[in-house]
Amino acid sequence: MIDEAEKVTLFCGAGTKGAHAEVMEFAQKIKSPVGHALRGKEWIQYDNPYDVGMSGLLGYGAAYEATHECDLLILLGTDFPYNAFLPDDVKIVQVDVRPEILGRRSKLDLAVWGDVKETLRCLTPRVRTKDKRKFLDRMLKKHTDALEGW
Repeated sequence: MIDEAEKVTLFCGAGTKGAHAEVMEFAQKIKSPVGHALRGKEWIQYDNPYDVGMSGLLGYGAAYEATHECDLLILLGTDFPYNAFLPDDVKIVQVDVRPEILGRRSKLDLAVWGDVKETLRCLTPRVRTKDKRKFLDRMLKKHTDALEGW
């Protein structure tokens, strides 16, 4: 799914605690914007060159656009409660250690029951490196533009 998608967005929650390096390596390899839920902010926003902000009731930046304009949305360690902010017309993969929350908020194309850090450590070497940054760069610019208006 990842290799076939042109535009992939990562959306991170509290389950990315301890997996910052793995998320950044994965995002770099697939040229993906990285958004986050409120509970993922402290684990994923810092030192993140792919950051497009937060979505939800307290959202800012380009996270909403990045999740809606992608071909594939990968939810990493999040049970994001605001399904009104999640797209319903893109492929969605969810990775979480809690099997009971997989697919609870949105229809999934793939559910992965596993730890985010370990899943990415296994997955990253197996996906093809993407060369095109057009989607990533467009989302980063939208994010910068949105923050300049504050």
